[in-house]
Amino acid sequence: MASEWDWESGERLLGLDDPEEWDAAFERGADHLGTAVIGLAFQCSLAEASPPPDRAGDAAAGSA
Repeated sequence: MASEWDWESGERLLGLDDPEEWDAAFERGADHLGTAVIGLAFQCSLAEASPPPDRAGDAAAGSA
């Protein structure tokens, strides 16, 4: 539920269990994305928390 997450302060983001919520926050350039992705790692399986293939390819290309 999106109302649980406080993207301004970062509160409760370690409990983030909704990859779609993280994707939406990423798209809008929200703060505390690192904290939230750690929350996804704690709360979701790797398959659930992995980025969509199109963005995963973009990230890999950017690191070259």
